[in-house]
Amino acid sequence: MVTLSEGGLPFSLSRLQISNCPKLITSRMTWNLQSLPALTSLKIGAGVGNEDVESFPEQGLLPPTLTYLRISGFPQLRALDKNGLQQLPCLKKLHILRCPELQTIPEETFPPSLEKLDFYDCPKLQRMPEEGLPTSLQNFHFSDCALLREMCLPENGKYWSKIRHIPNIEIDYVRIKPSDP
Repeated sequence: MVTLSEGGLPFSLSRLQISNCPKLITSRMTWNLQSLPALTSLKIGAGVGNEDVESFPEQGLLPPTLTYLRISGFPQLRALDKNGLQQLPCLKKLHILRCPELQTIPEETFPPSLEKLDFYDCPKLQRMPEEGLPTSLQNFHFSDCALLREMCLPENGKYWSKIRHIPNIEIDYVRIKPSDP
């Protein structure tokens, strides 16, 4: 698939999954997803053929109605675009999977509505926002992110003081109970 339907997608569309469509993902700025008032869930999987995507999602790409976003298989994704994510005021769940080059989460990346944040198989991820994660966050899970793991361990991890307020933290599928502040 090269483009989305010329007539556009149905206004009532609430969930969309795009996987293994490198030409479609390359033309992502023409999707016009902002015109879909009912779209609340988007799963986007890149894979082979999308080696040029180093930052995602771009500002203006996604509709503000999204409550769930899953980004997976971007082989060259190095950073999340804070401008694109900040335009998602309803976003509650964000899952990032199989992005082997993801290294950094810029400051002020996540919207204040975010409740669940997951990273899986992002082995180079090593930098979280210095100001910490949103206070709305209830669940923070990550696995196969060795560099981040060391920085988030209780007591001696560099980022522990910035995540300890989160009620449910899982590192490599092991629940970590935050100690009292």
